[in-house]
Amino acid sequence: MAVNQAPEYGCEAANKQAKRCWLSLGLSHSVELTDPKRYRPTVDTLQRYYSQYPYVVGITEHQRPPFLVQSVQQVPACPTDCPSETFNDKSLKIEWQVIGKYSQTGQEVVFRARHIILALGRSHDKIKLQVETKSGSECPLISSLEELRTLTYNHPLLIVGSGLDAADKILFCRRNNISVIHVYRKTFEAASELYAPMDPLTYPEYIWIRDLILSKHMEEDSWTYTAFDSSLVSYLDVGHQVWVKGIDNCHFFTVLACGVLPCLGYSPHVLEDFCGLSVEDLVMDSSTYESVRYPRLFVLGSLSGDRFVRFAKGGVISAVSNILSFENSQKS
Repeated sequence: MAVNQAPEYGCEAANKQAKRCWLSLGLSHSVELTDPKRYRPTVDTLQRYYSQYPYVVGITEHQRPPFLVQSVQQVPACPTDCPSETFNDKSLKIEWQVIGKYSQTGQEVVFRARHIILALGRSHDKIKLQVETKSGSECPLISSLEELRTLTYNHPLLIVGSGLDAADKILFCRRNNISVIHVYRKTFEAASELYAPMDPLTYPEYIWIRDLILSKHMEEDSWTYTAFDSSLVSYLDVGHQVWVKGIDNCHFFTVLACGVLPCLGYSPHVLEDFCGLSVEDLVMDSSTYESVRYPRLFVLGSLSGDRFVRFAKGGVISAVSNILSFENSQKS
């Protein structure tokens, strides 16, 4: 059984009103690239792909209406079975119990299944910087590219963080000739590793971001980029002043750009609930998404350290397809 909270397949990516940033709609920037060598599917093509994919892999009969998951736990398949303290033992008959309700009707439902897939969804909550702010400070804090487009640029833009949302904003600033001050906690080398798996021919602009981070500073015509690694925003002052604490304490006149918070939504402590499982413990089989250490546990997305959209593999839908194929082969 596959349950989802979104009203249609593909979740945000299938929603034409979705925020068109890289993580929400992975190929959105292709429509702005005119070089034939950089061709990738358009936004509309991608949306059609997501909407048709479940039918192609044959899992639609297992799909249920939009469903809000409220809790996830392991239970014995039969009352006489051993509880879940040692659920990585394949000999035990353990099932997953999912409690929630249908989003449209509010009807409460309990599902039980042998397998479970944890797929990291996206939150629409903006990141809130936990920093001191002087009374009267009006430093704009923006999140989406749409907000960025409507801003009046009287100051350089301070971009906080080294993720793909930050990369999108840097690309936007370069196209619109807005100088960038880039601040993030990681070292230069660690920040650039996020982009290392990307194919240079498929994602040339993100490879450019990786090289930009490693260069630390760039001046191109009237556009400038300056990065500060191992640094934190420590204080917001009046007049768009932002104090940054790092190797060298300094302050800038600027506005702020941040991303959004990724989360499971239904249980922020879900990993800890699984026998103290942490993100570092998650080692997944690259072809099936199943945990190497914990059988019947499937983990996708940022939880498994993979922040890239799985266009070829299909993410959750493909994982469900793999499970169904395995179960059918066992029956035959």
